[in-house]
Amino acid sequence: MRHFPGLMLLAGALAAQAGELSLSGLNTTRFGKGTVRDDYSGADVDRQYVEDVLDLTLSRDAFRLNVATAMVWPSEFPDAPPRTGDGEIKDLDFIRRTLEWNGPVNVQVGDVWTTFGNGLALSLYRDENLVNPRLTGNNRAELPTFWDSGADGTLVEAQRGDLIVKALWGKTDYVGHVAAGNAEWNRAWGSVGGSLVRATAIPQNDDIRAGSLATLDLVTREVYGTARLGQVELSLNHVDQHQLDQEARNAGAGGLATYATLTSPVLGWTLLSEYKYYRFARQTLFLNAAPIVQREIPTKLIARSTHRVFSNENETGLLLDLSRSWEGGHSLRFSGAWASHIDGNVLPRLEESLNAYQEYTAGWLMEFSPERHLELSAAYTEETNGWLPGGESVADNDWYRRAGLGAALLMPAPLLRSVEVAGELLHKTERGNGEAHSGLLLWAELFPSTLWSLNLTADYEEASIIRQDWMGSGELRADFRLPESISHTLTVFAGRLRGGQVCSNGNCRIVAPFNGVKLSLASSF
Repeated sequence: MRHFPGLMLLAGALAAQAGELSLSGLNTTRFGKGTVRDDYSGADVDRQYVEDVLDLTLSRDAFRLNVATAMVWPSEFPDAPPRTGDGEIKDLDFIRRTLEWNGPVNVQVGDVWTTFGNGLALSLYRDENLVNPRLTGNNRAELPTFWDSGADGTLVEAQRGDLIVKALWGKTDYVGHVAAGNAEWNRAWGSVGGSLVRATAIPQNDDIRAGSLATLDLVTREVYGTARLGQVELSLNHVDQHQLDQEARNAGAGGLATYATLTSPVLGWTLLSEYKYYRFARQTLFLNAAPIVQREIPTKLIARSTHRVFSNENETGLLLDLSRSWEGGHSLRFSGAWASHIDGNVLPRLEESLNAYQEYTAGWLMEFSPERHLELSAAYTEETNGWLPGGESVADNDWYRRAGLGAALLMPAPLLRSVEVAGELLHKTERGNGEAHSGLLLWAELFPSTLWSLNLTADYEEASIIRQDWMGSGELRADFRLPESISHTLTVFAGRLRGGQVCSNGNCRIVAPFNGVKLSLASSF
């Protein structure tokens, strides 16, 4: 048991439940063994990892204490070199602790997270599907593996009638100190709000892991609002940034951003329009999470491409989404998205030299019953990574076109509660050299009961960079209780994983190719 401190703490915490205290928690243990593609050398290396994270919440009356610990031997990441000695970290690492009081004013002290408006001015959040960008080399065997941009400080939130006010002070791992305030007034017809954020020591280098960085101190001011009139809803968000100290290095740097949405009925359909005009001071935003104004997953095969790039620096974009549902479970959706580098224009220009991106998707869904549905989808994307140094158009040969088709069928099956079979076909063309490749993803999801399922996947990619055209894998997921007061989710993966890019609201990480076994046990009470 010494290798699983989270499990031991979980057992002790359960025994401590008594009296007026309320205790809840989640312990997640991960294990993997196999070979993985190293990010730096490109070679397949043997890899074994163990991670254990315990998240406990203790509540009494208006008080709430949340504490999380982590231990890794080492982490899952392939580029963490072997540690000295026995390769273990013997001490618990407290990765999160927050004390909260819910009274007339809600106060949080410790690790805090919050989002103002749509996230253009401030968005401090956690996402376990993303990698912490600080982790590199030895650090990846020592630090938590997920993205966490929260501040170590104090968050105060008060509500009086329709008015909500927030104030935050603290320090983050990505920038220096942050002081921020937000006020939002909500009414039946909509809302209006404003924010002021002051942040120091924002890195001027895309790679904040570098040893010596130039930094920038910024003040961000924000106004936003929404208006509803029947089925029509309009929202508008605008921020501007200026340098706090004009005498500091990189003086004069700043930025602005505008994000707008319009939802309206059109001849029985619903039209969603989104627009962005982003000229933020930094391309890598450690305090913001601006909407990307395009579909995160056109298809699974397109989404995992490592060539997809989401930019918040000097980019404008537009999304149009048209959808309609009919009685009987029949629905249709069409969407188009366009983006490009800003070149004095408020609308995107689809030219290779302007970081052009365009995307078209279509989907049809027919739900015959809760246990039976048929879904068809199609997508086409085109993107370039041309750039504009000194205002002069320059483009390289990276110009990709991708077309994808997908289908999924859920239906009852003999000896099974239900089964879903699905597949995607991809055709990719690299415009620069004329090369064309294809890909195919097939999977079946078996549901023998409501408590467990089995996924079988076949993955084909022509001329794969990892020299494996065909890959196969299986993943078993089971839910159970043992004892009755604790619920568990066990996931077992075995086979080959091709990997690729995984994104969440424009922040992305690369999943390395893997061949072996992975286990995960999440226990909650």
